[in-house]
Amino acid sequence: MHQHFSILPAFCTHVSVASLQHLASVEERKIKSLVALLVETQMKKLEIKLRHFEELEAIMDKEREAVSCCPLFVAKYCNLL
Repeated sequence: MHQHFSILPAFCTHVSVASLQHLASVEERKIKSLVALLVETQMKKLEIKLRHFEELEAIMDKEREAVSCCPLFVAKYCNLL
């Protein structure tokens, strides 16, 4: 009977370590998943901003083209003449 009591602490320690390792593994997977989601979300935000800047660039190019073909009109419109 005495032998069983001497094995008990080692068994409990082993079970505790295994349980903690499992919990740590689960937490690590959760963290990796959340980091991946965060990176994906940030990439989508950057893509949206880039698309917006491309649209603004296209608008400015059209305005620059319109202004370059009619400098006299622009000067008169801006009260420069």
